[in-house]
Amino acid sequence: MGNRQTEYELYLDYKRGEGDPSRVFHAMGNMIDMFSNLDEDLGAVISSSCTPSVVLTDIESGSIRSKLRDVLIDLPDEALNNADIRQLIGHFLLKSKYAIIRWCDKRDSVESIDEIKSLEDEIESLAKESNVKKIPAYSPINRKRLLENLNHMSNALSVLEEHDSLAYWSPLGKVQFNKRFSISTEIITTVLTDKIITQRGTYVLKIKKPDYLGNSKWSVRHNGHSVDAKISDMRWLFDFQKKGGVSLQPGDSIRADLKQDTAIGYEGEIVHTWYEVEKVHEVIHAPPRNQQSLF
Repeated sequence: MGNRQTEYELYLDYKRGEGDPSRVFHAMGNMIDMFSNLDEDLGAVISSSCTPSVVLTDIESGSIRSKLRDVLIDLPDEALNNADIRQLIGHFLLKSKYAIIRWCDKRDSVESIDEIKSLEDEIESLAKESNVKKIPAYSPINRKRLLENLNHMSNALSVLEEHDSLAYWSPLGKVQFNKRFSISTEIITTVLTDKIITQRGTYVLKIKKPDYLGNSKWSVRHNGHSVDAKISDMRWLFDFQKKGGVSLQPGDSIRADLKQDTAIGYEGEIVHTWYEVEKVHEVIHAPPRNQQSLF
């Protein structure tokens, strides 16, 4: 896949002499990393054994122009419709990246599951149009990873100054990245969530990392796993942080009422879990032999 028909460029035009000079390298490097992750997910649409990798073919100064192309480390074993599979998959990767950037250019955020479904449908259509397989059976792109890649894209763009711009050039044409587009991890969770299941119970939680000053989450051990939990028992928290009202030593535990909210996705998968300590009943001090353990 070494011909120009499957190459693309990232063109970063920046305001010289202004702002943090490292921003252009952070933006370019983070965007290339994002494309590398995105290509892996796009390759999985074709086949689980299709593994693309991004390589740098050239870089030009002035405005920074990174010339890139995708190489295929592994190829799918399925029956193919055309011997030139590398070029077919390369065109699919180019078209999909172009479609994703154009999709982001039409909005500044993602508000609903229907919006991301429209992008998924477009990627699936491009896979079918690639004509890679004799039987057009393609997998949907991983929705969570797609949203995470969009988040990485917006983070890469966020370091640029007002007069900076980044564009994607390919044989399909030129498309500008939308610097206003933003999608947070909280929005990703909201978009992916179909319902929330709440469970409550009283548990003994071993303290791994308390918060001595503010309202940060505590790291506690629950059911054999370390989890981050918000402490909403404000009276107990006030007594603890005032230093003297509550004695808490390394290795100690608390017996507390714990609320667990689990976000369930549209296909029954667990999207995210939140933990909240609603009431602390008592501190359970560790026996002397455990006093050397750390938080």
